[in-house]
This record gives sequence, C-alpha cells and structure tokens, in this order.
Amino acid sequence: MGTASRLHPDDLAGLQNNPEHFRFEREMRLVVGADEWEPHMKVTQEVPGGPPHFQGPMMDVLLALARTMNFTFVLERPPDGSWGTPLPNGTVTGLVGMVHRQEVDLALGPFALTSGRAIVVDFAAPLFSDAPQLMGGRGRPEVDPWGFMLLPFAPSVWAATLCSMGIWVLAAVMLLTTPLKNRQGVREALRSLWQTVVSFVFLYCGVLFQQGLEASRTSRERRWVGRLVVIGWTVTAMVLAWSYMGGLTSLVAVRHVPQPFQTLAALGDHPSVLLMVAKNSAESRLLQTGGPVVLRGLEKVREGKRLRMVSRGYHNVYLPMANGEPWVVVVEAYEAAAVAEHHFALTGRCDYYTSREIIVSYPHSIILQKNSPLLRAVNARLQALTQGGLYLHWLQTALPNSSICRHSPSTVTVQDTLSLANLWGVFSVLAGGLGASLLAFVCELASSTRTDAAD
Repeated sequence: MGTASRLHPDDLAGLQNNPEHFRFEREMRLVVGADEWEPHMKVTQEVPGGPPHFQGPMMDVLLALARTMNFTFVLERPPDGSWGTPLPNGTVTGLVGMVHRQEVDLALGPFALTSGRAIVVDFAAPLFSDAPQLMGGRGRPEVDPWGFMLLPFAPSVWAATLCSMGIWVLAAVMLLTTPLKNRQGVREALRSLWQTVVSFVFLYCGVLFQQGLEASRTSRERRWVGRLVVIGWTVTAMVLAWSYMGGLTSLVAVRHVPQPFQTLAALGDHPSVLLMVAKNSAESRLLQTGGPVVLRGLEKVREGKRLRMVSRGYHNVYLPMANGEPWVVVVEAYEAAAVAEHHFALTGRCDYYTSREIIVSYPHSIILQKNSPLLRAVNARLQALTQGGLYLHWLQTALPNSSICRHSPSTVTVQDTLSLANLWGVFSVLAGGLGASLLAFVCELASSTRTDAAD
C-alpha cells in the first residue's frame, strides 16, 4: 500500500506546508526495509534463531527520523538478500524492488544513486559519497631480485650520475685531445674524435665500476690538466660507489609485498583471476553494461567469463581471498575499511589492499516510494545530519580501528641470511655480462681471421 493512502489529510497538509518541522499528531507506523552492510548497518542475533538486531550509523539515522517526526517503525529484510536494481525484463530486485512495489515505505540502505534506480524510486538528500574500487589480498613478503640495480638511488640520482659522467667525458675530450692537423681529412678527423670519446667513456665507466685506471697519453704541457680531470671524476665515482654499496647492503633485507591489481586493465592481463561483485548492486549493473571508455580493461574479464555476481560475505569471499584465492572484489571504501578492521581483530594481520584506481563515485542515501509525501520532511532532517557532520562521525565511531591497516607499507624489513633467492638477480646480471663479453670476443676473433685471410 502506498504511503500517501495511509496518511490523514492533516498529515498530508503538514508534510506539504511545513516539512522541516513536521511531526505526526496521530499514531503512525512505517514499514522500513533494511539489511546488513557493514559499517553502515550491522545485523546480529542475540539468540540463535531469534529476531535480528539492527545497529549502526543507518540505524542511528532511522532513530533520528523517528524521534523528530514522531513515528514508530518495523524493519523488513529483502527475501533475496540484495540491495536491488531494475533488470532488463522490467522486474526490480532486492530492497529497491520492495520500495517500488510499495511493500515498504522507505529503505535505509544506503543506496548508490543510479539512473536506473532513480526511475523506480525517489532518493532522499545524499548522506555521503563513496567510490567502489578493487580490493585484493596482499601477497606474502618476497624478495625483489632486481631491486639491487636501481633501488639504492632515486631516479634523480641516477640521472645526475649519467649527466655528470657525460660532462666529465666532454671536459676530458676538450682539454686532453690533441688539436687536429690541417692535413687530416674530415673523415679521419671524425674517426679520431669518435675513438677518443669512446676511450674516455670506457675509462670513466671503469673508474665508476672500480675496475682500475689506465693513464692516457697526453702531451707534457697538458699532463696536469689530465690529472685534475681524472682525480675529480675518481673522487666523484668513489663517493657514488660507496653510497651505492651501503644502500645495496641494507636493501638485501627488504621484502616487497605484492599488490598487483591497481587497475581494471591490470586485472585483464591475468586470465586466472576472477572479479567478484555484489549481485543486484549498482556496481554489478555498471560492470555488466559499462562501455570500454568508462571501464578500460574490462573487456578481457568479460570475454573470459571471469565476472562473478556473489553475496559478499567475510567467510565466503574476503577470508579466502586473504588466504590466497585468485580473485579480487569490487568494494566501496567504507566497506573495505570495515572488512580490514574485522580481519585485523581476528588475525592481527593487514592482509588486504585497495587499488589506487576508483571505478566511479556514487552519492548514497535513503530511498522512498515514488512521489512519496515523506520525501521533503526526510530531506530536511538528512541535510541537518550531514551539515552537522553527524553521519561521518557515526561512521568513524563504527570503525574505531580502521586506520591501522589503511596505509600498510608495501615493503618490510627483515633479518635474514643471504641465499640464492635473494641474489639470483645479481648472478643473472653476471651471467649476462659474461655472455656479452664472450660474444664480443668471438666477434673479434672472427674479424681478425677475416683480416688475416684478406692480407
């Protein structure tokens, strides 16, 4: 039955003329739809098989509305356990369907505002905005075998090292190169200059890699200039090499925690990983119908039939994910914080991470029957709650330990002995260098053999 048909004419007039201060003068009992969605609403049973007990920020909102508007209420849960959304066949599921069919006067949710839902129900003033993102299980700390190559220095230091070596080589070429004779041709002059530059590059790289120093032949009057240039670069190279070795020694003990799925595109490149989303939710409709411009990388997930609609629960979805099951979940930020807090309370570990990429941001609020006379009165009270910061305060109260796992580091330091698992990257570089030098040696032998045969 519609809400308007159950109201007294005086109540209808009061709701229309003075919605901000309206109170029911007669006994009024509203039927309210609600279901569990932590941290906004938590449902428990004090006695097994007994009636459910509702608590949380959305319950505080309902109590505030009941006190200020003077009504009582009874709570109803959706038969299919979903928030609900309009389907292509015209049916409406979940709590949204209960409001649309006028089985309840309003539903708490909170519900993400979408165009499909707005056609069949009315949304009250927004309580907050939230953005769904990917949530995955943090991998166990592992060694980054290639970290020794780049991590001791920041990119700016590497760039400055290359630039400084180029400047030293240029200075050496300008100061130590013998002036070209006029009788030399252009080709011979360029060849001589190229050989000089290459020799200085190898010379200074050898100093940087601590491979010794071979004095170059220079004229007697330029010997002091050459010494100054070489001494300057040697001091610079020694400081860099010692700093690099000290940083490398400390980085051997660092473990990196894998967090691979930061975007939908990254998920598309892993054909064995599933994408979980709550059934009959705003996100499920978006992921099923969204185009490639909105959801880049989702095409591979759809083609591989890896998009799964599930009832998101801790024991059936989130806990197995933390234990290594190959899937990620589309989840709102507040729900992700609630799951991480609950998991930390049980295990003492921060086993989840959320992606840097957000899919889309939705305003969330209560829904009412289409053209409900209660809408303006509810809006006035919800706006007062949000302007006073009460709803966000209630959320923070419901998540007292959410900040513990919010910024978990992606690297951890441990005390461990060196093993092949730590240093296989070093040996790979050594093998690559030896292989390249062997190839160069073979090429030199082949070149010299051809030269001897030609002579």
